[in-house]
Amino acid sequence: MPCLEDENLPRTLLELKYLMARKANGLTKRTEKVARFTFANPGDMAFYSETRLARACGVSTSTVYRFVSFLGFKSYETFRELFRKELREIARRPSALREPPAARPAAPSVRLAPNGARPAGQSDTSGSSM
Repeated sequence: MPCLEDENLPRTLLELKYLMARKANGLTKRTEKVARFTFANPGDMAFYSETRLARACGVSTSTVYRFVSFLGFKSYETFRELFRKELREIARRPSALREPPAARPAAPSVRLAPNGARPAGQSDTSGSSM
């Protein structure tokens, strides 16, 4: 199996997902199990050893090594580092840890017109009563 050059390795989970999509036709049934588990459980991947991943997928550790090598990684540790890096980046965003994503508003609830007045149809949501 050919290995990718280091500079061509994915640097983010999104890049890894694209790489796996491009190479999906080359996966065996067993390596596909590993691929599916990988993206169904990215938080676990940061901590799983190759043995634990193999057990979780119901495959051998050799299958895990073949999967990682097929993607172009020289070691399982290099592969796992992508998931660890993602967790570190999330941890640097305190707001991501304080509230679950569903609790965060997607956009401000009140938009002001250029002159500072409320656009027609928007009520005061500050909780003040009349």
